Amino acid sequence: MKKATNGLKTLPGGHNTIGFSYRGYDIHLKPYLTYLFFYIVNEEDATVTILRVLRDGMNWQFIMKQWFAQNK
Repeated sequence: MKKATNGLKTLPGGHNTIGFSYRGYDIHLKPYLTYLFFYIVNEEDATVTILRVLRDGMNWQFIMKQWFAQNK
């Protein structure tokens, strides 16, 4: 997992967005081995914040919708 997160240092915006936003930032999805990393990029601060890590094969759209509904 550290290798996947360290890879975000070079080109964090290079992964697809998922159509959801969090606090005004588009959420990106980075697949890595059997995991899915969901993160946002703050270009002003030059930071990447990982929001969730899920196992591949999980219904991530449902999980993210539930998470947003609980964290409004």
